[in-house]
Amino acid sequence: PPEMSGSDRIQKDEALAARVVQRLDALLGVPAAATEALLAAPGSVEAKLDLRVLYLRRVHNFCFYAAQWCEDAWTLRNKCSNAVLRAHVDGRSKAPAEGQWAKRHEERLEAFLSSADFAPPDAKACSEEVEGKCKEVYETSANVITAQKIKCTHCGKLFKGMEYIKKHVHKAHAGLVQPIEDAVYQEHAYKAYLADPSAPDARHMPLSIS
Repeated sequence: PPEMSGSDRIQKDEALAARVVQRLDALLGVPAAATEALLAAPGSVEAKLDLRVLYLRRVHNFCFYAAQWCEDAWTLRNKCSNAVLRAHVDGRSKAPAEGQWAKRHEERLEAFLSSADFAPPDAKACSEEVEGKCKEVYETSANVITAQKIKCTHCGKLFKGMEYIKKHVHKAHAGLVQPIEDAVYQEHAYKAYLADPSAPDARHMPLSIS
């Protein structure tokens, strides 16, 4: 509605959009430097708002004016159309005073900001599962000569115990364990996502684990 095109409203939305960008970027692990660069982009208040609204839509599948966080671009389009455009107000006219639509718009965004969350995987559980699934790799990587003399079967280096072999495999032969670690962390992240009531519904999203 035209009330969203007033200069005061645009200033408020520019600040609100910055908060949503910061929240979603932080939740999903976007580097802080990238977030800061986006928010520091030059331009008018209106241009900055448009950039942030576009970023939220393209990067996070989030519709700023509907406060809808969707699982993918298709769901976003179906729920919120292809785009949301503000009414144009030229210099000879004045935008209507803010009414119920603007009030509900702010309430939706504040509710989202106060509830949006993304629980990270349980680090301890992940580590234990990785350890268990890498056991066979550790065993095939170790040629036990004596209790304190173990040779790496991949490069021939000698170590004083299995703990040293494990560390060596992760450091020098990471390709043997990295796919296992990636699969475990991806699975735990997916489960954490599904358990988060504030996240988009991803129950039908494919989970690809190597």
